Amino acid sequence: MFLNAPLLPIIVAAVFVVALNSVWHSSVIFGKIYARAYGISREELFSNEKGVMVATLASILLYMFFFCILAVLLKLHEYSSMQELAILACIGGLLSVTVIHTALWERRAVSYICIHTVYVLVVTGVGYSIITYWPW
Repeated sequence: MFLNAPLLPIIVAAVFVVALNSVWHSSVIFGKIYARAYGISREELFSNEKGVMVATLASILLYMFFFCILAVLLKLHEYSSMQELAILACIGGLLSVTVIHTALWERRAVSYICIHTVYVLVVTGVGYSIITYWPW
């Protein structure tokens, strides 16, 4: 694996985050608001089953890559809890700025920006926590 990063916590974090994505964007939580803010109906959002499957698999692979980098950074450096929290805040802040900038450039609704930014922060925190506290 990439610089001896543990594979199991990376896979668990990626699959868990994609499952969280499914719940986050379902009608149980933010699905209706998200689809309305995106400018399409909920049925249109999930009408392409093959596209949803490809996006899900691509998301798992991309999250595995992202969490692999986090795992390597954690393993290469011995951080204290406060330093880990500061790193998480920096990563979450960088991702939030990227999401907000893109959403504003695309002229998305404020509700879309809020839902998606909070989602990025939650996903980053959950994945980081799984990798950080996994028994190596």
